[in-house]
Amino acid sequence: KTVELVPGGADINLTEENLPEYIDACLRYHLLGQYEAQLTELLLGFFDVIPPPLLTIFDFEELERLMSPP
Repeated sequence: KTVELVPGGADINLTEENLPEYIDACLRYHLLGQYEAQLTELLLGFFDVIPPPLLTIFDFEELERLMSPP
């Protein structure tokens, strides 16, 4: 299966100059793109339990500590 990671990507040659952009696009696709629908549903369910405004008072480290078992 061929997937265009960026619009018009099939027409762009890979060079040393655009290699970092290619790697970023690959990571985004493999880590997020394939599972976007599932992640969206997970977040919607999470926000049903804990409203987003309540989460804004915490940074990511505090949330991790709260959600991790002791």
